Amino acid sequence: MLYDLPLELQRLVGDEIDPRERLLWTGQPRPGRFARQMLPVLLFGIPFFGFAVFWTSMATWGVFSSRTAGHGPPGPFLFFPLFGLPFLLVGAGMLLSPLFMAWAARRTVYAVTDQWAIIFQGGWKTAVRSFRKGDLSQIQRTQFRDGSGDLIFCAEFAPCSRGYGYYGYRGNQIGFIGVDNVKSVEDLIERHILQQE
Repeated sequence: MLYDLPLELQRLVGDEIDPRERLLWTGQPRPGRFARQMLPVLLFGIPFFGFAVFWTSMATWGVFSSRTAGHGPPGPFLFFPLFGLPFLLVGAGMLLSPLFMAWAARRTVYAVTDQWAIIFQGGWKTAVRSFRKGDLSQIQRTQFRDGSGDLIFCAEFAPCSRGYGYYGYRGNQIGFIGVDNVKSVEDLIERHILQQE
């Protein structure tokens, strides 16, 4: 099971598992399925980045065309185009977010032992989340025609701004996302963790 993983990830899983536990399954998310989570961000990022490019280029063109005409703006306005740079960076981040998620998927591992379901969430750093029997009572499975899918253990809701001073909540589903043979993984959790006395 572990031999399918890169050596660095094998060590990560091995260090987390207690010697008394039995490792039953390990898997990784499909990068494409992981990246698809960022589709709304990508779609919002297209007009956001486009407007940031337009605004910054127009500000730059305005400053330099007026300077070459000999009646340039006062000194502080020379830095006006720089105000667009943060928006360009944010927009570029939105456009690249699916690529980042695909990269994070390759550094993410899911494991099932006879006591825990464990998520090793990769990225710039690794976050480890473990779920015991009591945490797995409300599993929700989403399955696609090819047998892959998601096992959702819980949802976390974080406050976020909806604009105009209104704050709402954004849901973040926690679980095994984009795994192959999702039904067999659910059966494994059911048999070895949920049916424990």
